[in-house]
Order: sequence, then structure tokens, then C-alpha cells
Amino acid sequence: MLRACAAPHQSNIAVRYRSTNLWPANALHLFVLTPNPAYIPGRETSLYDLPYAAQPTLVQTIGSPVFSLQTSDVALGRYGTVIWLDNYYEDWAYAREPSEFDQQLAGQILTATGGFSTSQHGSDDSMIFRVRDRNDWSVVAIDEESGRIVVGDVDGTITLFEYL
Repeated sequence: MLRACAAPHQSNIAVRYRSTNLWPANALHLFVLTPNPAYIPGRETSLYDLPYAAQPTLVQTIGSPVFSLQTSDVALGRYGTVIWLDNYYEDWAYAREPSEFDQQLAGQILTATGGFSTSQHGSDDSMIFRVRDRNDWSVVAIDEESGRIVVGDVDGTITLFEYL
């Protein structure tokens, strides 16, 4: 049995469905795992005294297209920022071959309650940080304390973005 000394904190979880099927993975699912209010820190953890609720709560599903054989990644910052890589095309009405789609670095900020922050206009839309005309970004990471996002290319190139 595990022993815990401190009360657990809310945890954010991001899930993207992946498949070997050629259909695109078009959604990013964001969940919150909340602490169990009946949990007693310091007692032996058991089936009857679990630190977290029985299952995560889905807080939002974001449309985030990733076409077959394209790379994607998602990262969660410790203070609630979720960022991801997916495909981008300015005018989806004029379909092209998936290999011709651009790639974007996008994100959203979770609030302390598990929902998403809203802009001054009352929208909870995701933010697009950068769009590029190639599909070779492969990994993303975020350091909210220093205000940095790092994106890695398939060729090993690393790009550092700083924000305020």
C-alpha cells in the first residue's frame, strides 16, 4: 500500500486518439482528474480511501486535425496551458492532398476549475501561435515559468519560442 503525506492536486490530462487506420485523428480530448474530497492524507491509501475521483471528467473536445502519416504531439504545462501540433489549411473548403497541408502550433489555457479561460470577447477558442508550410515538426514542450515553448523537427532542429 502507498502512503501519501499531502493532499492531492487537480491533474489535467490530454488525449489524442491514434490509429493505424488511414482516417485522420480529428480531436484532442481534455480531461480533469479531481481530488477525492473524502480522501484523508497520511492514512494508508486503499480502495476505500483513494486520493482522486474514480474517473477523469471530460472538460472539452477540440477539433484538431491530423492526417494519416502526419506527426502530432501534445504537451501540458504545470499551470494549465495545453499546446499541440496539428495540420492547418487556411480554407478547408478547397481540399488538398494531406501531404500539402501546413502545420500549426496551437494551444489553450485551462482555468483552475478545469474549464478553459475565456478571452475578453467571451470566446474559449484555441490560440494559434505559429503556422508553417511544412509538416516536419514532431515534438513540442512548454515551460510556463520561463515563458518558453520548444518545438523539435524530424531532422533534429529545435526552435525556441518565448512569450510573455
